[in-house]
Amino acid sequence: MRQLVTTLLTRDVERSAAFYRLLAGLSETKRGDAFVILAAADGSSTELCLIDWTSELVPRAARGISEGNYLTLITDDVRAALDVARTFEVEIIEETLPARAVIRDIDGRVVELATEAAYLALPPQKTVA
Repeated sequence: MRQLVTTLLTRDVERSAAFYRLLAGLSETKRGDAFVILAAADGSSTELCLIDWTSELVPRAARGISEGNYLTLITDDVRAALDVARTFEVEIIEETLPARAVIRDIDGRVVELATEAAYLALPPQKTVA
């Protein structure tokens, strides 16, 4: 494998891009009519693609749905990331500060914010429905 791209379907590409740029410190690397690609400034090959959920570029089997996944963002400062999330008025599901928080992004997708030490080490405190 040369590259890993996580593609998230969204109802509002611009708002989602702003959310993830601020939340994770990502920069825009590419833009199309129906998508924005974001990546870390360190030049890693991992990218986040935010694409309109009804775009013809989305495989038909995935168009308009998102299920069975969640996104984890590893950060040194969960509290600061949570403060950014609050500015978008998204749902805060769980706060286990300073190590971990769970939120919903603007499309309702579950996003875990965690320090490297807490990632896959701390079980969730609440059931996410």
